[in-house]
Amino acid sequence: MEKIEDHNKTYKALSSAEALLLNKIENIPLFSTTIAQRCTGWNRTKIHNTLFSLKKKRIISAIKKDSFVITEKIPEHLFSIAVHVTSPAYLSFWTAASYYGLTEQCIQSLQLVSTKQYKERTFYGHCIEVITVTPKRFFGYTLRDDFAIAEKERLIIDILYKPEMAGGIKECQKIIKNVWPDIDQNILLSFLNRFDNKSLYARLGYLLETCKITSKIEKSLRHKLPKTYVLLNSQKIVTKQYNKKWRVIINDQ
Repeated sequence: MEKIEDHNKTYKALSSAEALLLNKIENIPLFSTTIAQRCTGWNRTKIHNTLFSLKKKRIISAIKKDSFVITEKIPEHLFSIAVHVTSPAYLSFWTAASYYGLTEQCIQSLQLVSTKQYKERTFYGHCIEVITVTPKRFFGYTLRDDFAIAEKERLIIDILYKPEMAGGIKECQKIIKNVWPDIDQNILLSFLNRFDNKSLYARLGYLLETCKITSKIEKSLRHKLPKTYVLLNSQKIVTKQYNKKWRVIINDQ
């Protein structure tokens, strides 16, 4: 999301202190009392009183305890806010695919990976969905525009792990096909090994083959296959269609 540079904006119906504070923090996506104090040099009493007044006028909104955003800029900073309220977290799945331009779908949900459990919630018309992983599996993200997002190699891991979070297997195929030229296959393989879920080797191998994508890590994938067959989509019922080479039950086509 692009940042809007708008210095020294004139805010109507505000006191001089309120206007000054807003002009100091308007290009900071999320701010706390400490940040506001650092920007103005005011004492904490004046900061608290000014923030309280701005909140009462709905000029700023509280995201969580001691964390605020300028209300009219919420749409601009949705990604930053979503990551902040589910911290530690990073954006992934269909949301990240949309950000990277890997899907034509218009995504309304904000989908994240976190080490903590969060209930599904709605914020500013957007559903925030969180998939919880163990700390050991929380890796492979980078900072973009003030929020954390899955690296492209990690995005593949996540959509293989939870295909339903990316629109199902067919949409996952499209995403993998679109992102493949941009990834480092060795990094992807190291991520797969670190994530340590044999189902992902089977799903990736099968999808690469069905997409007719040449892969230099195919032999490595074959060596890591599970001993039993795995579901292509763990959220759907078992079918009688199998792929022996990749030990996949084809239940999402």
